[in-house]
Amino acid sequence: MIKEFKKKRTVNLKQFAKDISDQLKNKTDNPSLESKIILSHFLEIDIKDLYLFDNIEIDIDKINSVYEAIELRLKDKPLEYIIGYKPFRFLKLKVNEDVLIPRNETEEIIDIIKRFFPRAKTFLDIGTGSGAIALSIAREIENSFCVATDISERALKIAKENAKENNLENKVVFELADLFPLEKEKFDVIVSNPPYIDINNTRLSVISEEIYFEPKIALFAENKGLYFYEKILFKAKDYLFLDGGLIFEVGFNQAKEVVEIGESNNFSCFSLKDLNGIDRFVVCRRKMIK
Repeated sequence: MIKEFKKKRTVNLKQFAKDISDQLKNKTDNPSLESKIILSHFLEIDIKDLYLFDNIEIDIDKINSVYEAIELRLKDKPLEYIIGYKPFRFLKLKVNEDVLIPRNETEEIIDIIKRFFPRAKTFLDIGTGSGAIALSIAREIENSFCVATDISERALKIAKENAKENNLENKVVFELADLFPLEKEKFDVIVSNPPYIDINNTRLSVISEEIYFEPKIALFAENKGLYFYEKILFKAKDYLFLDGGLIFEVGFNQAKEVVEIGESNNFSCFSLKDLNGIDRFVVCRRKMIK
């Protein structure tokens, strides 16, 4: 059991990792990987070097930190909040309970930009949260510039810290705003992963117990989760160049309705599947007036 290690300074890392993995086997799909991530983080040992050691002397405080992390994980606290960061494409992003944890499928938005808007250079990221999308655009799209908005001051604080940590401060402007920036600038592409869980959803545990730790403002929306798509698509043309477009991440079974909302606002829209085969993204372009 993990508790047996709490008073020890000499630890067998392989056994420690196995005990942690056993504790987590009913909590995560990959307990072995999570145990290694936790050990690597709190013991300050590179994950690839963990098993180079057999018995190793470790400060009791670090061992206790590992134990506390496991206790939090067993209470459904997301691993990313426990260790304080989330890898996202080529970035390492700081995360805490002020921001939504970036999902793996969200990484695909950058590939969609490159595929459907290869010449785009100016971007608006609505609801930036940790800054994952905006900073990935800045990191990967040459000569790009991005404005990133959020209604949460706390979220913007994290996003700005992530920009600094990833040396991207000069390529993204963060703005406190309710969706759109105060100045009516024009952009090539608007991207958004807005809150899309139906605010009246009473079966949240079916989605994930972990979302109870995430900021509600980043998760829930009215009108069956479609509220922010409606607001953004209604005003988007004021912020887009004539050949501009939008890319949304959408919730399960929402793609068809978001496409319809876009079409009703004079956009040509279509949905795309994520790597798991789920309709996860909607791409819209302005309809050219004949």
